[in-house]
Amino acid sequence: FGLFALFSILRYRTITIDIREMTFLFVVIALGIINSLPYKSLSFSELLAIDVIIVASVFVLHKIEFGDGLQSLLIRYERIEFVKANQKKELMDDLTLRTGLNIVRFEIESINFMTDTAEIRVYYRKQEG
Repeated sequence: FGLFALFSILRYRTITIDIREMTFLFVVIALGIINSLPYKSLSFSELLAIDVIIVASVFVLHKIEFGDGLQSLLIRYERIEFVKANQKKELMDDLTLRTGLNIVRFEIESINFMTDTAEIRVYYRKQEG
């Protein structure tokens, strides 16, 4: 319950923390709690094996989720006329031209018709050099 309270404070009371970073923070705190509890029946090597299994699991899951090498960026986009279902190619071309990034895909997060803007998350491959 205390960890839930801590993460709620971190999530809603401070600058927004990425879910991935929050997961790493949770794993580090959980490992600290596991290693600090007195175990009479576990040896040091068994405790070390548990730590390695947890860290390796997080590493493998991270590589599965983020193994494609894509990075994301949230953009406020003002050309609302391209934010239509039948103009995906034009929107992709305009985003690539304006940002200069190698954009692979995008997701429209929100549209504000009062200001004629949209928040678009673009996924791009990091360019070498």
